[in-house]
Amino acid sequence: MTHFSEFVKEQIPEVAELKRRTVDRVRAAQASLPSTISILLTGSVARGDARVGPFGTYADIMLVGPDLSGFDVGAVFGPDEEPELPFHCVLLDPDFGIAFQTSTLVELERRATSSDPAAFALCESEIIQDPGDAVAELIRQLQAIPIDRAKERSLQHFYRHGYLIGEYRYEKWANRGAWPQIAQLHNEANECFLSFLHCIQGTYVPRKDWLVYLSYELSEKPDGFADIVTELYTRHSLDEDIAMRKGQLHVRLQEWMRGYAVSRGWIPSDES
Repeated sequence: MTHFSEFVKEQIPEVAELKRRTVDRVRAAQASLPSTISILLTGSVARGDARVGPFGTYADIMLVGPDLSGFDVGAVFGPDEEPELPFHCVLLDPDFGIAFQTSTLVELERRATSSDPAAFALCESEIIQDPGDAVAELIRQLQAIPIDRAKERSLQHFYRHGYLIGEYRYEKWANRGAWPQIAQLHNEANECFLSFLHCIQGTYVPRKDWLVYLSYELSEKPDGFADIVTELYTRHSLDEDIAMRKGQLHVRLQEWMRGYAVSRGWIPSDES
């Protein structure tokens, strides 16, 4: 597997060109934009891992303003060429284009403060224009996660993980031979474990389609992490033997999380 940091290094020349083309296109239309609009480069080009593959790619641009009710993206940047997508997509060539989305500052703040993935995405964005620095200030506030908040978020995932792998729930479904249901419990427990790891780093939890991949390079994680992830995601608890093996692994992960929480003084050492 090519880890994220390695891939970003490989993509530096291509991403630089995609960013240049995107910013040039946006700046060419700046005179037609309301002066109060903030412009953010988001997604893979901002993150540094954009790649024009066999299906092409889009650079993501978010336009943020106090009131966008009368603003028409199409009138400024051209018609939407992929109306089935939840963005306003404008192609620059057959393999590359810009996907625009709009938001008021109030909506952006509401999403970012109520959703970890939304906060994660905003924090990795790049500001092109920001009158009054309103968006920059929101990002600064998001990035400064207080220690108590990091503790609270981490323990939420720790306790949920313990709930999911408890003996009561296992016996309940094993008694019925409901191995697919136990597999579902283990899948959610996987996500709780990985989310705990992201939270203890003092960062936000990314979208689920990035959760596993971005966990490999986290600084604080159990020894043998790559093997743990392989075990978690290459076996499905669809019979008793596999369910028991995966359950035992989750018990060990629960103990690792407990030990971490105790070491930080978040829970007493004798908490059951």
